[in-house]
Amino acid sequence: MNNYSVGGIIKTPVKCTSEPNGKVVMNLIVESRDTFTDKSRKTHTKNNNHNVELWDKSAKMVASNYRKGQYIVVIGRAETVIKNNIEVTKLIVNSVENIARKE
Repeated sequence: MNNYSVGGIIKTPVKCTSEPNGKVVMNLIVESRDTFTDKSRKTHTKNNNHNVELWDKSAKMVASNYRKGQYIVVIGRAETVIKNNIEVTKLIVNSVENIARKE
C-alpha cells in the first residue's frame, strides 16, 4: 500500500498556481523533525524536508487556512519523478488533517 503521512512545518510560501488545463496546484516543502538520544544520552535532532504536492480542493483549502511556518499534517501517496536527471520523491496529497498542535 502506497500511503504516507507527514506532519511538520511549512517551509515555503503557500501559493496556488493554475495549470493550462484549469487545475490548481500547490507545491510545498514540509519539514519534519526526528529527535533521538544516542548511547551517551546526548539528544540529537534531524530535520527532514518533504516535497508535497496538493491539487484543486486540497490546494485551495491549504491556501485559505495555512501560512509558511505553520504546522500541517498531510496524507497521500509517494511518487518518484526524474527532474533534471535527478530522482525526486514527492508526496501527492489525498487529504489534509486539521490537527491542533501545541508549540
